[in-house]
Amino acid sequence: MPDLVVDWGTDSRPSLADLIAAGVRAIMIYSRGSTPPRKYLEDVIAHGIGVCPIFETLGERANEGFDAGFADGGAAARDLDHNIGDVPPGVRLFVNMGDTPTSVGFEAAIRDYARGFAETFPTKWRLGAYGNLTALRAAQQGSARFDKLWAVETWYPHSSSVPRVNFEFWQGQSDVVLVQMANIVPPTISNTDDDWLIPGASLEAWGGGGEHTRAKTIVEDDEMIVAIPDDSKQCTFLGTRSRFYAVSGGVIVHVLFDDPNPSGLPKELVGDVLAVPISSGDLDVLRARTARTAGVSIDQIP
Repeated sequence: MPDLVVDWGTDSRPSLADLIAAGVRAIMIYSRGSTPPRKYLEDVIAHGIGVCPIFETLGERANEGFDAGFADGGAAARDLDHNIGDVPPGVRLFVNMGDTPTSVGFEAAIRDYARGFAETFPTKWRLGAYGNLTALRAAQQGSARFDKLWAVETWYPHSSSVPRVNFEFWQGQSDVVLVQMANIVPPTISNTDDDWLIPGASLEAWGGGGEHTRAKTIVEDDEMIVAIPDDSKQCTFLGTRSRFYAVSGGVIVHVLFDDPNPSGLPKELVGDVLAVPISSGDLDVLRARTARTAGVSIDQIP
């Protein structure tokens, strides 16, 4: 499975421990309505997880054309300054251009909306577009500032019922960086949507973390957790001072080795490993989550 990004539209946000346990690379947050508290965002960023803001008012607001976009560009800037606060330059805001399976017939209005939005939204921040294929292309025609796209898995003509096939379609679009995987049920984290990051892509997220990566290691003292994502699967390696286990698809598949030294990692996993601090409390949460997922006693998770 490609690297995971999550988004949600309610006040019931995922815990930091759940984000870490799932190997989430970045979170997508609304700039209004369900914006998480500043302290939550700071904690997420401190643990190497990126934050990308989303602007949306009505699902098909972009169909209202230039004047709506002109007003919304200024409103979005105020959101970043006041609802979130101190969002650094260079961070990308993703703007909803069509929260519906198709926008055929509204291309001209969406093009004008994007043009109006780009005129009033400060250039110190980047812009991206979210929506169906028609809406995304119309937004780009309206303003070249919408140079990165967030697509929805099945929202393109002749889409498949197979998530992997849909993802491969979007991966073939050079400007798509993220795909909301609508057919992933249940989601990796309850009450969130799964989004897959295109390999090699960057969201330009606040705090980093929104780039595709090969490996991630979380280490504290002589306890460690290593997540190794690639293009076809995700394997998580859990361990303490005595044993390491491989967990794939929620099932413990085998003991890897008994060496507590990180240098004892299999040779092919040594490169591109990033060390990030994790608290003992978070480690306990991860152990409990793994035991629950694998259907074993927590005593069987070191």
